[in-house]
Amino acid sequence: HEDAPKLVSALARLDVAMVVAGASHSFALTADGALYSWGAGQCGRLGHGDEAKQLLPKRVDGLSSVKVVSVSGGAFHSLAADERGNVYGWGDGDGASLGLQLTQDQLEPRQNAQRAACFIHSL
Repeated sequence: HEDAPKLVSALARLDVAMVVAGASHSFALTADGALYSWGAGQCGRLGHGDEAKQLLPKRVDGLSSVKVVSVSGGAFHSLAADERGNVYGWGDGDGASLGLQLTQDQLEPRQNAQRAACFIHSL
């Protein structure tokens, strides 16, 4: 444990507009809409296509073609919205928390067909 805050040097050269913390994972969203995640990877909550722990911020490549404007991290799932209002979910699908009409884990972001309340509920 550290006694004082430390600079996240992997993000130092990026124009970070927002940071968000989930239960055991974190996100940084840049001003141009790029999303980075790091932390515990269980259930795919980081969105990198696997369940590995990520010690340093890594870009969520599955969202590189859109401008992300908002992100939310739950206990084992994550949600993001792009500038057009599309919602993406990934991670633990138990209880249909991703809003994707699926109950299995999603290791990468998947667009929600309905631009819905699932995102607002998780905020």
